[in-house]
Amino acid sequence: MSLTDDSSNVFQSNTQTAAPTSDVFDWNTPDVSDEVINRVLTAGSNSTHSRERIAAFFMQPNVSMADAAAFLRREYRIGGAGVRVHNIDHSLWFDGNGLRIARGHDTRTPRAAVLTYEDAANRISTLLKNGQYASAAELTDAKPNEYRELASEIWHAYHDMSEEAREHARWDWRCFCICRIWTAAVPGRSLLTMFSLRLSRS
Repeated sequence: MSLTDDSSNVFQSNTQTAAPTSDVFDWNTPDVSDEVINRVLTAGSNSTHSRERIAAFFMQPNVSMADAAAFLRREYRIGGAGVRVHNIDHSLWFDGNGLRIARGHDTRTPRAAVLTYEDAANRISTLLKNGQYASAAELTDAKPNEYRELASEIWHAYHDMSEEAREHARWDWRCFCICRIWTAAVPGRSLLTMFSLRLSRS
């Protein structure tokens, strides 16, 4: 047998072509599924009744995605949260730039999914249209909740003002009007009952 016989040479050169780039594991590719992203969005922000507020905003006619993005930026503010999907922990961080979602307990990873508020607005709009954002009861209560929160905010502003400021700004009339909206949103509650409840807590 010849030592130069190619058929017996165990040191064959590797002529296999390199794997395509798409087949190579990429640490910079997000590993967060659409299901997880949607679950995070349907949780709303960390504030109470966030889902109802978001739903109420998107239920308005002719809402532009630019306005919706600005609203979500105000609604989410700055904070974080966690969600478990299929027994896997995911973390969420949101600030003025948007939302970051990642597996585990830290969003500071190149594998996090990054959403601008424009992205989030489009996804939430689609989820609402498909009936996947909130329950029927929450959607029914979205507008009444908005009225209640607005009335509460104005009442507290009125309560904190001096008599002189109230007279100057004519807050008695404005507060009366907004409280009428509140009572219209909650059947069975009279304006007198609403004022009595507020005054008893003062």
